[in-house]
Amino acid sequence: MPQKLKLTLEEKVKIVEKCISGKGSMTGSAKKYGVSIGTMRCWIRLYKARGIEGLMPASKTRKYSVEVKYQAVTEYLSGKGSMHEICEKYDISRRAMLMKWIKCYNSYQSTTCPMPLS
Repeated sequence: MPQKLKLTLEEKVKIVEKCISGKGSMTGSAKKYGVSIGTMRCWIRLYKARGIEGLMPASKTRKYSVEVKYQAVTEYLSGKGSMHEICEKYDISRRAMLMKWIKCYNSYQSTTCPMPLS
């Protein structure tokens, strides 16, 4: 695998646009630039949802309302979409965040989880 390179915003945009247009593959691009296929999927999803701003380094942590968290979790658990589809629908930055919410939801008896059940 090639050495990981620090890619500029312009390079990321170019890579993502090639993948979206079909002029490049996610797998080939991931290998070429030393990133995971998951990272490529994330870049593409963020670019589609937010444009170039989606590929910029986050200046602050995004906040999601309890309602959005609840909707995303319950839709995923009821089979209304894949993890990728739910993240795209609710503009959730990372699948790991949705997984954390699901874990919290599933262990709601814990007082550390603010997730409502209704």
